[in-house]
Amino acid sequence: MHQELSLCANLTVAENFFLEAAEAATALPGWRNTYRLRARAALDTVFPGNSIEVDREVSSLAIGERQMVEIARAAATPNVKLIILDEPTSSLGAERSQQLRAYVHVQAAKGVSFIFISHKLFEIIDVAMRVAVLRNGRLVWHGDSKDVGVPDLVRLMGGEAAAVPGSLRAKMDFATAGH
Repeated sequence: MHQELSLCANLTVAENFFLEAAEAATALPGWRNTYRLRARAALDTVFPGNSIEVDREVSSLAIGERQMVEIARAAATPNVKLIILDEPTSSLGAERSQQLRAYVHVQAAKGVSFIFISHKLFEIIDVAMRVAVLRNGRLVWHGDSKDVGVPDLVRLMGGEAAAVPGSLRAKMDFATAGH
């Protein structure tokens, strides 16, 4: 899922699901219902209690609803093994953000891998098993999320390596040495 939304605003939510996986369509009447059901199921799985109508044109949705459709569409990809989410919560409120993170936890337990890119550092700590910190396009630290907190991430991102606790600094030095 790209940071910039890739939905077709002139199509319905269900039609946008068709564009992502047209192979489920048949030449028989009623093929659109397959995509209505797929869209509804994906939205309800990732964002329980949402009120997005799958026959609504995307242009009429609020930006947060569009973001939810984009995420649900990526999640509905058949046999998906890896989902890359680039700033997925940028337009979501706290409740929807929590729902997405809960979904990530459930799917990760089922073997789906995620790359979760975010500037909301508490989200990274919440969803990640492993964290990689980049600064100016270079890896400055990587390790288990349990070994780092939000203040550490802020310092790593800002380049204040001297302010990072000793054990974390040793791991950071190891990572930047090319290992």
